[in-house]
Amino acid sequence: MNISIKILIIICSFSLFTSCENEPTTLQDEKSLIVTFEDSLSYSLGITIGTNLPTSAELNRDILIKGINDYLNNASPQINPADRQTILREFNAKNALLEREAMQSMSAEAKELSRENKMIGQEFLENNKKKSGVIVRKRSNLQYKKIITGSGIVPDYDDIVVVHYNGYFVDGHKFDSSIDRGAPIKLELNKFIPGWQEILLMMPVGSKWEVYIPYNLAYGERGMPGRELGEYVIPPSSALIFEMELLDIVK
Repeated sequence: MNISIKILIIICSFSLFTSCENEPTTLQDEKSLIVTFEDSLSYSLGITIGTNLPTSAELNRDILIKGINDYLNNASPQINPADRQTILREFNAKNALLEREAMQSMSAEAKELSRENKMIGQEFLENNKKKSGVIVRKRSNLQYKKIITGSGIVPDYDDIVVVHYNGYFVDGHKFDSSIDRGAPIKLELNKFIPGWQEILLMMPVGSKWEVYIPYNLAYGERGMPGRELGEYVIPPSSALIFEMELLDIVK
């Protein structure tokens, strides 16, 4: 994500930034300042300015507020437009460099994490296939164990299925659960990860199976990145375990 300073043009009935009175303002006093729609809009725009400020730079708050007030009051800027553009371009260039360096560093870390997870997943699957009741699909190495086999029909590739599930990493940590959310997932079978597609094409409605999915049939070497750089919902090359119950096929 490119980091840049976004300058917002704000038109409102009073300044967002004012100097404090000699007496401290209580929380109730602060709330009473937001009365009209224009008040709410002004405050919301102020929060928007804050959320769009770069976290990679130490900013002088007093000068930042002065710049906004100078704009609102039509005062002559203390830095001319050409110099402002130069400053912002320099800032953006520095941040682009920092971002590239961070990406390179995270790429190296992700590769190492991927390598480790491949070994962990392979060891788990090798041991797991020896357990009682575990069936291994020869071509894909997908593993599963039938807990309950239903008497309903088996879905086709284009069917919409309704599934309840718990998802675990191989260390037993639960990372997702439709059961905990209280709502099963409903989706076209062909939209799921490959491991889910393969197992659902064998499951009669009413079945509850435990499925052990190699990383290449799950989220692959990329995993599922989180919101922040270097964070993951599903780490790279993770083998996964799912308790799956096929509840229905929507026709």
